[in-house]
Amino acid sequence: MHGIRKHVFAACATLLLAPVAVQAGPSTYQDVIVGERAAGMGGAFTALADDASAAYYNPAGLAAVGSQNLSLSANVMDYQGQRLRGYFRGQDLRTNSVGFFPSDWYSVIHTTRATYAIAIIVPESVSATASADFSDPALRLKFDSRQSVQTYLIGPAVGLALTPRLHAGAAAYLLYGRYSNNFHGTITDPATGRVDELFQQITGYQVGAMGIAGLKYFLSDRVRLGLVLRTGAQPSHRDDRLSIEYSDVSGPTGTFTRTGSEAKGQTYYSRIPWSTTMGAAYLPSPAWTLAADLSVYAGARTSAYGTEYTNKATCNVNLGAEYAATPSMPLRFGFFTNRSAAPGPTDGSEPQPGHVDQYGVTASVGLVKGSVSTALGLKLAAGWGKTKSIEGQVIDATTREAALFMAGTFHF
Repeated sequence: MHGIRKHVFAACATLLLAPVAVQAGPSTYQDVIVGERAAGMGGAFTALADDASAAYYNPAGLAAVGSQNLSLSANVMDYQGQRLRGYFRGQDLRTNSVGFFPSDWYSVIHTTRATYAIAIIVPESVSATASADFSDPALRLKFDSRQSVQTYLIGPAVGLALTPRLHAGAAAYLLYGRYSNNFHGTITDPATGRVDELFQQITGYQVGAMGIAGLKYFLSDRVRLGLVLRTGAQPSHRDDRLSIEYSDVSGPTGTFTRTGSEAKGQTYYSRIPWSTTMGAAYLPSPAWTLAADLSVYAGARTSAYGTEYTNKATCNVNLGAEYAATPSMPLRFGFFTNRSAAPGPTDGSEPQPGHVDQYGVTASVGLVKGSVSTALGLKLAAGWGKTKSIEGQVIDATTREAALFMAGTFHF
């Protein structure tokens, strides 16, 4: 029975706390869609890229911005949830995340030779909690878990017009992230009254660098093409704190024994793969804009607290439309995929990442008045796939997300 308890704790803590959660992490690449115009169009912005968010989508587009400006967008409400069916002894587990976070900030400076930008972008932000009370005649398992992950891209970008039809650009970003995982669980044996307890805490950060190079070509007044290449990144990780305490509380007298350990510098790396995005935009009339992007990602090796796996090559699609009956109030719609690159999990005791593909839609309304433009929008997404139960069986997993986002730009 003692071995079973330790196995349950180890499996539960690993599956919930390692940075390979079902909802987000190193196996998905479109967790947050940023920008003012781009967010409403589902992230289909590589060929358009005509505002400050070009620093992220395609730096070549900065050449067409043409004015100094400050731009900010934020998820004023972001809800994420997941359901793992049959997580322990046939019972489901639900996790939830509710938060607010700025998604990007830009300062753009236009000169006669080129347009420059300084950007702060948040491509990933999760703050998830999970609580459960599982019981059957043999044992009772209770736990609380909290996971927080934030990733930032910070750096300069530049775009310039090589010819009136061909624009080029590049960006260099510092990648910085913080992660925090906390787990507390107890296992109670109803027959003997014995209670086993586990505390686990991990906090740390990652630092790396990545670059973006892009081209934008005006095939005609109505058709634009875009191409972007993003370098891979292998951030270096460091644990500020790793502590594990396992306690046995035995019998009615409450005899107490404790063992614990603390360590730093655990083996953990996650490679952000090389990727390329090809985009096209079509403007059939002054009121309508249609756009489409296809992103292809290379495979990448990942290791997290004893779990090693290779993310597969994958791709994502972004589709967007904008209708501006009047230039002062455009309506935008979009569709996007956020497919997992993780290999499908298999039955067995070893921890493995979940594989869940997400699909989402966006919609927003903009308001342009003088030197100020704003947008208010909604993002809805859902996902289906597989993950592992505590006992090591492959189980169904579903995710859902709803985010209300706002953005604004001041031109001067």
